[in-house]
Amino acid sequence: MRRLQLLDYASVGRRACPRRALAKYLSLCLAVVFGVCAVAQVSSAQSPKQEAEEPLTAEDIAESVKAVNALKQDKAKVKVYCSLVDMLDGAEGDDNATGKAAAKKPVDPKAEEALDAKVEKIIGSLGEDFSDAYYTMADLPENSPIGKPLIAAFEELDKYCDSQGQ
Repeated sequence: MRRLQLLDYASVGRRACPRRALAKYLSLCLAVVFGVCAVAQVSSAQSPKQEAEEPLTAEDIAESVKAVNALKQDKAKVKVYCSLVDMLDGAEGDDNATGKAAAKKPVDPKAEEALDAKVEKIIGSLGEDFSDAYYTMADLPENSPIGKPLIAAFEELDKYCDSQGQ
């Protein structure tokens, strides 16, 4: 063992062993590479959050309310919207008589995708302004004070659908 140590130090005197220095250098390089990769992974995972849409403003809400009110003036579009509401209520499985949700059934992903496609198509047929208003409503934070006028406009539209018996 002592002879091996002498051979390691023989060419460089009493300085550190070149193999150990190389091993430390390579370990440091690997640590730096892994650190850079980890930082890149974390930053790429956070970028969608940083690129999130801007918060809703009162102007956005006002435009959405105008779109909902404009839809109310077109009876054909109101009828289409009411059929959408009925379709969504049926898909949720609500028992309208008791107000309680029906027993939960297993969700079929294909049926859910088909329903989403139908909803997208119907909302698209109601016009771009209404589509924007609908998705603005969906994006509202719960109990949002800024969204109260839009919530009221959709509730009024839903009441109209209920009163028509559709």
